[in-house]
Amino acid sequence: MAAPPSWRVRRGHVGDRAEVSTAAPQAVPARTLVDGERRNRGFVARSRSPGRLYVLIAAAPAESDALQHAWTGQAVDVQPCPNLAAALVLIGRLSPHMVVVGDWAGPLGPVEFVESLRDVDTEVPVIVGVDDAQTGLGSALLAAGVTAIVRRPFAPGKVLRLLHASQDVPFGTKPLPIDLGRLRVDGVSPRIWLDGVESTIPAMEYLLLRYLAERHGEILPRRELLEAAWGEGASRSSNSLAVHLHRLRNRLEGDGGEWIRPIRNIGYQFLVPPRNHGLGDPAGPEPQPEIGGVT
Repeated sequence: MAAPPSWRVRRGHVGDRAEVSTAAPQAVPARTLVDGERRNRGFVARSRSPGRLYVLIAAAPAESDALQHAWTGQAVDVQPCPNLAAALVLIGRLSPHMVVVGDWAGPLGPVEFVESLRDVDTEVPVIVGVDDAQTGLGSALLAAGVTAIVRRPFAPGKVLRLLHASQDVPFGTKPLPIDLGRLRVDGVSPRIWLDGVESTIPAMEYLLLRYLAERHGEILPRRELLEAAWGEGASRSSNSLAVHLHRLRNRLEGDGGEWIRPIRNIGYQFLVPPRNHGLGDPAGPEPQPEIGGVT
């Protein structure tokens, strides 16, 4: 059977007419799927490095930098993105395991972004952060197909938990650093940064400091601190605990501020004094800790 004629249109002048060509139409090869793409099912999650999770963050640079800094040492690669329109392009190109939307810029808003994304990809998890002035977007975001809505500023530990929970294959998670403003405690190794100065401390002091920092502001009984450092049923005396806490206080309290406050007949309370305490600098509000433990 002869192939049907194909239509060819000459463009560029008024009155152009369609002309019939008797030439057989050329076969058009089927488009080859790009690596990481599934027809009609969005994109397969793919990371830059094997065994690592890849997160696209469409947010202000400060928010992207904060998450990337907090996830140092985790099996997570971060790709910052300046706006939501660019994010739509990058999602198809990079196939991230998750998209995080923060303080967006440009004409495309988060609701329109999620709607456009869900037209082509129904599977990639999308986390949208909102502040107090944007909570009214919740219903529209859920209707558009957002995976989760969280409060901004982002809590790195919470976003990391959502990332791991969304994956079919479990990924190892390390404890996140604890950042209290003046003091940052590493999540894995016995390192601390006090007013930006890095130092390594003994393992026992590190265990105690991390436990105290995670419970910043709470009054902790001596027995609880003993068990946190030496294990449940520890036979160590309160003197051993006092010695290690004394060494910690000497490390932290060089400017005269009180970091570890003894509470008579009970235990201890961990505080974050203002920088240059007692030297005339105005005291700002104490920052709230970003607790890094991930369960």
